[in-house]
Amino acid sequence: MKQRLKYACALLHEPILLILDEPTSNLDIEGVEMVWAIAEEQKKKGILIVATNEPEELQMCDDVINLDELKQRVRNQIVK
Repeated sequence: MKQRLKYACALLHEPILLILDEPTSNLDIEGVEMVWAIAEEQKKKGILIVATNEPEELQMCDDVINLDELKQRVRNQIVK
């Protein structure tokens, strides 16, 4: 319930940018569906950034940045 309230408060101000960090952790199916409905609406209005460890959550994303791969590329550049 607290998590749902946080999302509601965040959306009250109709943000241009919404950042969600592990948005569906500890949610039941109904909560997960609610979060992704909110996310879809946010995509229409502005920018949505999602940090997740759940591959199935990436399906709704337009672009994906894998931080592990990015970190390895940076390390490789430093070594050169």
